[in-house]
Amino acid sequence: MHIPILSRISTKITFASALLLFATILLVVVGLLRGFAQTRTDVTTASQHGLQNQGQVALFDLTQVEAKLLNANLEQVASTTRHLVSLFNSLDQIPSLSLTDPLSQLTTGTTNNRFDANPNRKSDLVIFANTPDTALLRQNLRDSQILDAIFPGVLANLGDALAIYYVSNEGLTRYYPVSNLQDIVPPDFDVPNENFYTIVAPTRNPERQTVWTDIYSDELGKGLLTTVSSPIYQGDQFRGFIGIDITLNEFLKQLETIKPTPSSYAFVLDQQGDVIAAPQIALQTFLNIPSSQTLSPSQTLELQMNPTTAPALASVLERMQNNQSGIQTLQANNQDLVVANAALTSINWHIVVIAPKTEITSEAQAVTATIETSSGRIVGKLLWFLAALTIITLLATWLISNRLSRPIVALVQNTQALAESNQFVQLPEQSNDELGFLARAFNQMASKVQSAQQSLQQVNQNLEQTVQQRTHELEQERESLQQTLDQLKHANSTVAKLTAPIIPVAQGVVVVPITGSLNTERIEQLQQAMLRTAERLRIHTVILDVTGLEVLEDSATFVRSLDALRLLGSKAMLVGVSADFAQDLIQSGINLDSVTTMANLQAAVRATLNQA
Repeated sequence: MHIPILSRISTKITFASALLLFATILLVVVGLLRGFAQTRTDVTTASQHGLQNQGQVALFDLTQVEAKLLNANLEQVASTTRHLVSLFNSLDQIPSLSLTDPLSQLTTGTTNNRFDANPNRKSDLVIFANTPDTALLRQNLRDSQILDAIFPGVLANLGDALAIYYVSNEGLTRYYPVSNLQDIVPPDFDVPNENFYTIVAPTRNPERQTVWTDIYSDELGKGLLTTVSSPIYQGDQFRGFIGIDITLNEFLKQLETIKPTPSSYAFVLDQQGDVIAAPQIALQTFLNIPSSQTLSPSQTLELQMNPTTAPALASVLERMQNNQSGIQTLQANNQDLVVANAALTSINWHIVVIAPKTEITSEAQAVTATIETSSGRIVGKLLWFLAALTIITLLATWLISNRLSRPIVALVQNTQALAESNQFVQLPEQSNDELGFLARAFNQMASKVQSAQQSLQQVNQNLEQTVQQRTHELEQERESLQQTLDQLKHANSTVAKLTAPIIPVAQGVVVVPITGSLNTERIEQLQQAMLRTAERLRIHTVILDVTGLEVLEDSATFVRSLDALRLLGSKAMLVGVSADFAQDLIQSGINLDSVTTMANLQAAVRATLNQA
């Protein structure tokens, strides 16, 4: 009996098997691809977030360290003016040995300015034409003579300082180094009405704070300068101030070296957004100044970044006005940027570091590309394998179904047994008829499914090895970042060394003002600095001013450092000892016979000079 090809049982079995196989493979492929894609997405997202966060934290830490280093240099100069004021007040108590009228030794110039014309003078001394002769003027002139011996040593220890000077409340000026000041200032120069004087005088500075001037261009061609000044008071009487001119040339050079990434840059603004220093790329990015328009440092000082002129920085400027540091991501000129800012607390400036987000996240992008490439290869191999398996299985099914001759009942029984067992059951292969061939094809298909499972397990193992390899690389990156953090800690240690200046006040005499907290590490650093200075300058007396000391954590080490000075032939004197500090030394049971104490710095200086 002829049976049409479409009505044959073999054709129906082949067609049904093909549909079943296609549906099964489709479900397997969709499940594997979805699971694999989710795993890839999770791994990629975790890697990106981890590396991006580490990069931003490292950028913020670097910005804070750079701000601390720059601020430490400025604070050292400001602290020096305050200590010089304290020293000047203490020297004021020492009676002058000069018997001649100091005004009689001055020369009157063509503009009626009186000045010291001695070619061997230590500093420029100028009394301007509109200054009346008073007893207070003569007193200030005599009292300030000692500064000629102090100013050279102080200026030599301040790398960025150009000049140091004393200005009395009448306008008497003592300026170091010698610059022929009387020939530079105009004839009608009125010191009490000049800005550098009024900002430190009582009217504008009733709190008697150390103040900084705005940035200005030096008339002698020394570049951009700023001046820090501390007022001098005798009781409630304002007697003038001591100021130090600081060049910003080294400051600007140091700013140019802050490049945590290849395309990053840094600039400095004051708290109101006025530009202190900025590279051309910052002006182009945020103020839309063309790259072809080159501005001088003086022209840059006239610029301001505010929410109107630099809207991209609005949130950063608001944070700066609140004197807060931070880091955030923003967009400017169609570029995603990471912006970190930190305060220079001494002068109310902020350093701002800009880095392209792509450079901060470059490592994360490399990890993502690697994962995408590896996963693409794995998925491709899997699809090729499943396609080959489908073709082979369909071919085997077609060949077996064409040779099917066993009764349908027997086939149904065996199929029911296989379905009811819910397990892999080997079909009998004794006969060579169509059912026997079908049984063998079924068994072959089951074997290849097991092979496919093994291949998938191998694929999973390869994926796990790839993840382990990337995890190892991430661990190496973490160790590298840890080394960077260790370097940051070392930089912080460098900052700590700048907080206890050693100030020469006379031949063989230095003053060491100590503030804050003294732990064992800081005591040892201070001891090394004092011993080197004592040996180098042949110091016979070291006056330690502990008026500003808050906490002494290691009394024994502190006293041993004083004994070490005595071994070099130097005498240690303590001034400004508080009741708590004295009680700590006594309770420690340490022998203090070798330590001389004085009530205050004035008494110590007076005693030292009298002995000399």
